[in-house]
This record gives sequence, C-alpha cells and structure tokens, in this order.
Amino acid sequence: MSKRLFDFLLCLLLLVLLTGCWDNISIEERGFVVGSALDKSDEATDEQDQLILTNQFVIPSGISTNAMGGDSGSSAFVNLSATGDSIFAMDADMASLTSKIPFFEHLQLLVVSEDLIGTPNLFTNTLDVFIRDKQMRRGVNIIVAKDAKSILDIQPENEKIPTVYIEDLLENSLEKASLFKPVSVGEIHEYLLTNSSFAIPKIKPLEHEVEYEGAVVYHGVEHKAVGSLDKVEMTALNLITTKDMHGGTLEFHYEEDLITFRIYNAKSKIKIDDQDPENIKIDINIGVEGGIAEVFGNKSLHEGKNIKGIEKAAAKKIEELVNDTVEKAQKELNADIFGFDDKMRQRHFQTWEKIKDNWEQGENYFAESDIQVTGKARVRTAGATDKTHKDKKE
Repeated sequence: MSKRLFDFLLCLLLLVLLTGCWDNISIEERGFVVGSALDKSDEATDEQDQLILTNQFVIPSGISTNAMGGDSGSSAFVNLSATGDSIFAMDADMASLTSKIPFFEHLQLLVVSEDLIGTPNLFTNTLDVFIRDKQMRRGVNIIVAKDAKSILDIQPENEKIPTVYIEDLLENSLEKASLFKPVSVGEIHEYLLTNSSFAIPKIKPLEHEVEYEGAVVYHGVEHKAVGSLDKVEMTALNLITTKDMHGGTLEFHYEEDLITFRIYNAKSKIKIDDQDPENIKIDINIGVEGGIAEVFGNKSLHEGKNIKGIEKAAAKKIEELVNDTVEKAQKELNADIFGFDDKMRQRHFQTWEKIKDNWEQGENYFAESDIQVTGKARVRTAGATDKTHKDKKE
C-alpha cells in the first residue's frame, strides 16, 4: 500500500470518528419530565375525546441547597398542561411553552384519571405513545386518581418533587404494608396484548401527601374500568396473586378478643381442574406465617390451645376475605383479575383455546367457575410478653 493511499484512508477514518450525532440536543435545551398526568377534557368533539396532558418538569436550580445547608428558595419542579387529542402533538405544544424540548427518559410515573380509564378504549389509545416511543421506559409506574392533575400538584413536606415522593410511597407501601405492587407500562402492555383484566392502584391527594384508596379494575375484554377494590379486597388479591408476599396485617376475633396478626410471609398455590371445560374447578391454597402484633383481651399466649385457636381463626379470616373478593370479581365485576386465564393458557392450552372467547364474555366461564379457597396460618412469634394486665378474676 502506497503512503498516499494510507494517508487518505487514515484521514477518512478520522473524519468518521470525529463526526457528531446529527440529532444531538444540548442538555440545557432538554426539559426533564419525571411525572405525567392524563385527564379527560370536558370539551370533547363528536369525532375525538379531548385530553389534558400535564407534565412535571424538574428545575435543577430548585433541587440544590446553599452553602449553609438551607433550601435554594426556588421550586424544584413546574407543572405545565396542554389540551388536545394527541399526546405527541401536546408534547410539541408544550415545548413552545417552556422553550425546552420535553425529555421522557427519566419519566417515573403516569397518573390516569378515572374518567379517562372508564371510557371504552381510551386508556388503550392514550397508552400507545408510552409503549411505542423509544424514549419511554417500560418500567414507568401507572396509578389512577379521580383528578390526575391534582396528584402532581401536591406539596410534600419532606420531598421537593411530588413524583419522587409518590414513587417512594409506592415502593414503601409494598415492602411495609403489602398494599399493592405498582403496575408498570410494560406489565399493562402484556395484559392488553392478551385481553386480560387487571387492577391498578388508586390514590387520592391530601394537603401534603397522597393516600391509598384501593385499586381500579380494568376489564380486558370491555377495554375500560368496570369497578374498584378497597384496601381489604386488595389484601385478598395480594394473597392470591403474589408468589411470595411480605407485610400486611389481618384483624380477626378469637373468643371475642380482637387479634391483630402481622404477616411475615404468605404463599399461594393454584390448581385448575379442566376436565369439564364448562365447569372449571379452581382450588386456591394460601399459607400464611406471621406474628401476633396486638391483643385486645387477656388470653395467655403461652398456652398451646390458644395459639392453635388463633391460627384457626386467622385461617378462617383468610378464607372469608378471599372468598368475598373472588365472589365480587365473579358476580359484580366479571373480571378475572387473579391471572387464572394466564395459568389456563400455560397449563391447559387446548382447553383454553376452546373457551378463551367465552371466559369473561359470552358464556362467562370465569363467572361460573367453581372456586374453592383453603387458608392455613402459623404463629411464629407471640410478642415479648404473655399478658399486659391481670385478669380481674384473679
């Protein structure tokens, strides 16, 4: 190879390496969005529902602190809203309001209003851009509120950015209270692809915080929300669906004494008998281990008969709780939020192919299924003391 050819190839290689990205955007021009809210506008047209998109932008200068350790004095976020029938177009309009291009790779939370998710097909349509856009992460959590925008407007006392506070709440609630796990965009996408029903956590705003209300049930075939679950019913749903549940409490009576039972570990096993496709039998076995957190009474917890009695009472409570929630799902909601359809698809595929079009519609095989619940409980700890006061009879 001649020296002239070598020099030419070397220069060509250097030009390739030095070439910058054609679509590169300076970080100063980006508007970092950490939370979004979607509400349904009252100004709907005959052809298209109008939406209100609210984005929560981070203001870096408001996050920093001064040399003395105090706050910088400015807000760490700003919420901007736009109205339209296309989320992509509303994001473009928002860019003109902020002089910054909305950047969604740090998006953590999407809040959806009850009106929007209760309108047939609207939730599916609005979620399309969050699934399709390459900037969006599939791990973005979704929650429901009566007024989605109001959730991003709260002013937390110990956190500068509302979205960060809510994300911490979702994570801590799962670990400490086992209320309900957050549902991500990726998980909901999988539900939508299989027309499966599911539940999404629902919260409401308070002055400086938010509070769990329960969950909204989304029907996979009707493509809209069809009802809700309260906190107690959410515990039952967790007992059925969570493979290894930690946290949460049960309250029940044992011989007229109120017992608070703290759940350390809970596991469920689901067995499906498909011999008669028109009469599916489902057995749910739930085993719970925990400790006695509180006793309103004077029972001696060192006596074996009382421990056995408390275990039986806890098992009965589990069965009542789960049976009530299953009955509501079958008779009131007609929505398989327990994932039985997925287990049928995995374990009994031939039967599922025959009945899938009539599982939550038509013949409604889910609503007619014979579901039996068996609960078992074990007391691992009874506390540091036997009694907190003497019996008056002593």
